Amino acid sequence: METETKVTDEQKEKLAYYRVISDAYKRRFKLRYILFHKILTHMLSKMKEEVTVYCLMDEIRQIHKTM
Repeated sequence: METETKVTDEQKEKLAYYRVISDAYKRRFKLRYILFHKILTHMLSKMKEEVTVYCLMDEIRQIHKTM
């Protein structure tokens, strides 16, 4: 049996929104995005993807605590 992945219209809209915002960021802040990409690539080469995502989420939590 095949497992079907159903994507709702709401999920499609969210994904489209995220793509537009991230593309706008990439264009507006080219150098920052290049640095972010290099750091993220380095992290992925040194650690597993799950650990890298955990590190990013932990940093986001810390930033939200200080805001």
